Amino acid sequence: MFNCEAEMTGPVKRWMESSSLIVKSEFISPWGLCDLVGLSFRKRNVALRLGLGQRRPLTSMTRAALLLQIPDADTNEFITMRQIIATCAPALPKEVVVEEAQRLMDDKFVIRKGDRLQKVNGWMPLQKRLVAIELKLKRVGEAMLQAQNNLGFANESYVGLPKALAARMAGSARRDDFCKRGVGLLAVTPVSCEILIRSRHVSAGNAVFQFCCVEKFWRTFSKGN
Repeated sequence: MFNCEAEMTGPVKRWMESSSLIVKSEFISPWGLCDLVGLSFRKRNVALRLGLGQRRPLTSMTRAALLLQIPDADTNEFITMRQIIATCAPALPKEVVVEEAQRLMDDKFVIRKGDRLQKVNGWMPLQKRLVAIELKLKRVGEAMLQAQNNLGFANESYVGLPKALAARMAGSARRDDFCKRGVGLLAVTPVSCEILIRSRHVSAGNAVFQFCCVEKFWRTFSKGN
């Protein structure tokens, strides 16, 4: 049916796009290349962010980590520059923290009142769905491990296998293994893609990694809007 895993990309990508996902191939994740990652945006949240003038993508892991620990401006909470420097030490020098915090202010993500920092938000999270898919012709165990790792940044993760192999896995003891890991299973043919085991929808294992992955999609989206 398939001579190589790359031949599976087309039908799976079309299936993802039919589910209203924006799709990127060979997506660079913290664990290496993921064959396909798809995202759907929350339209209201996108409009809110655009209205705040926050068009620039935030793909820096450092700035993402800083932003996520700064309280929202619509709360009574805040963090001081001194506190955020102390939180990041010794991993990040003071100069780096100050520089990255200033970049967040320049890009309108953060406001500063005296020594108090708050983020201008209301739009998080941007994504409705973030789906990762690993394609394999045979190596099921390896694919499951990769797919499980992808739940570190994705909300849903699938293994895509040729249809005959996928059907055997779904009808065997391996089914329980997929379910325990929270990983879904797709049966792929040259013209179709079918869910045999649905992925569990979960919160990503690492909020910073997920934020940066979503921002890669925002980088493309914001250029056209």
